[in-house]
Amino acid sequence: MKYQHLHRGQHLFRDYLELIPNEAWRVDYISYVLDNGHRGSSIAIIDVCTSERLAMKNCSSLHVERVVQVLEELCRVLGAPQLLMCDRSAEFSSQIFLTWASHHRIQIVHGSSR
Repeated sequence: MKYQHLHRGQHLFRDYLELIPNEAWRVDYISYVLDNGHRGSSIAIIDVCTSERLAMKNCSSLHVERVVQVLEELCRVLGAPQLLMCDRSAEFSSQIFLTWASHHRIQIVHGSSR
């Protein structure tokens, strides 16, 4: 399984293939603070071709097991993508995450961390 690291200015998927729906997903972790001070976080999974939000799950904190659980649910319904774009955070570089992706034959493309 090949893991690709991209540098600033590179196009993430354009160089790999002509995208069709469900071929490449982007996984993002979103943290927020509400006006009342409540903190929260969500996992968002987006289809790169269509920009459709495939999943948005609230979570108390980002754990790799939760990310894998959400991705596994989507793969059961939609089938696995060929490519998965994510940042280089610890969750997306962990052995659990990389093993899960390898099992599903998904290529991981790490972009820049924010």
